[in-house]
Amino acid sequence: MKTKVMIICGMVAVILQMTAICHATPVYVGTAAADFDSLLDGSAYAVDDAMISDFSGGNLAAIVMSQAFTDGAGSYLYLYQLNNIGAANTDVITRFTASPYASADNSISLGYLTANIPTAFTAGDQSPLYGDVDALAGPTVGFNFPIGNPFYSIPDSYIAPGNSSFVLYIESSLAPGIVMGNVINGSVHTGEIIGPVPEPATVCLLGLGGLLLRRRKRA
Repeated sequence: MKTKVMIICGMVAVILQMTAICHATPVYVGTAAADFDSLLDGSAYAVDDAMISDFSGGNLAAIVMSQAFTDGAGSYLYLYQLNNIGAANTDVITRFTASPYASADNSISLGYLTANIPTAFTAGDQSPLYGDVDALAGPTVGFNFPIGNPFYSIPDSYIAPGNSSFVLYIESSLAPGIVMGNVINGSVHTGEIIGPVPEPATVCLLGLGGLLLRRRKRA
């Protein structure tokens, strides 16, 4: 009887854990203002040229500039800038996400630049109000530029037509590749950007694990 109780308790614990995973939500992450020359111990240099991606669609006209930097010792810095290039009557930008953002978790270091902006970018007009990370879904990293709400003392932080975000940064220990970005204005507009990707050996192990899991389910 005692053994059965222990088994049932164990099953309940597993179900609760799985439920928590399925209902995971983004965790708030503060965005720190930084001088570019203070990041990666001041030794960051560009891995390659900046990439310009078009995120226009519907009533939104937007592009995203992305670029990777490294200190040459295994640390990387990813920069992003959102540009709302629409006319006066087009949509504002309220959120930007990147996924899958490999290895991102609650300890991620992210923010925006206020000095010594790299030459491919501009100083920008709008800083994000806050950032977030969902380590289980994607993982996904987000920057938020909401429309203000005076009742909750939330200021206008959206990126209006003709304006751009400050240069956003995210630190990582993984080398660059292509990930998916999302520019959000009520609708979601998706495109390719530069971001961290797992090493090939890690990708192979993940693929092998998924294959074995599928075979077990079939058996």
